[in-house]
Amino acid sequence: MRPEHDQDRSLNDVLARAPSAIFKFSGLSGDRLEWMRRLIVENELYFPSPGSFNDPLDCRVTPRYEVSVLAAEKHWRDAGRKIYPNIARKELKKRAKQMARRTTTPEGQAEFATKVHEAMNRNGTACFAPDPTNVLLWSYYAEGHAGVAVRFCLTPSCMQAFGERLQAQGTTCFPIEVEYRPEFPSVNYYSSPTHEVLKTILGTKALAWQHEAEWRIVLPNRTGYLKIPRTMITGIVFGMRLDASNEQTVRQWVAARGGGIELLRVTNKPGSFVLQLEPA
Repeated sequence: MRPEHDQDRSLNDVLARAPSAIFKFSGLSGDRLEWMRRLIVENELYFPSPGSFNDPLDCRVTPRYEVSVLAAEKHWRDAGRKIYPNIARKELKKRAKQMARRTTTPEGQAEFATKVHEAMNRNGTACFAPDPTNVLLWSYYAEGHAGVAVRFCLTPSCMQAFGERLQAQGTTCFPIEVEYRPEFPSVNYYSSPTHEVLKTILGTKALAWQHEAEWRIVLPNRTGYLKIPRTMITGIVFGMRLDASNEQTVRQWVAARGGGIELLRVTNKPGSFVLQLEPA
């Protein structure tokens, strides 16, 4: 993968298209109850590995390796210098030739695809949607409307504060607007910028999921809980089947937090299948 000279411009383009708010749907059973407590009370957002996603084809785009032998060898020499700065020049050249040859065979390409996907699984990926009234998202991700949807601020000022908080924790992030396709897109491991390879693999899903209009925030080489700015969490939407006990628990967490979160409830518009939001 070649250096990303235009990564900043690509990031700015994505942020320019981003909605001002996105929603994280979740149930409240099992481990998810603690996940929600840490999010609301302690401002800790969980970034799971893509390997845990419900769709087995998610984040499984296979890169191509079409490039000249000389370009492939140069790629592996450059990579080798970074990984093994003290390696002898002769040994580096030998290994680069071996690696380049392996990507010309079906077996080698399958091996490298596995390694790429394993690397993708080390990037914590939090998934969001822009529409809190999407009936299918409540069904899929909020335990059949028995959970909640948390609203996150995605304005430039919120993203700036988020970036500063991540930097203080020794990491960074990049947002992805998911694309939906009937077939795997084409991305070249050797000639595509690194961020383009990441975006294509982590941000492409089957066309069947197009109704989600999903956005993702990715942590490079890190999974698990991460502190986020308090101001990023701006609202919580209660599901239509949220039981009274869980609703009271969430309300207590918001009170312990000291407010700053708008409480809403999703209901159906009378006489229709359309969902709408009301104050809770």
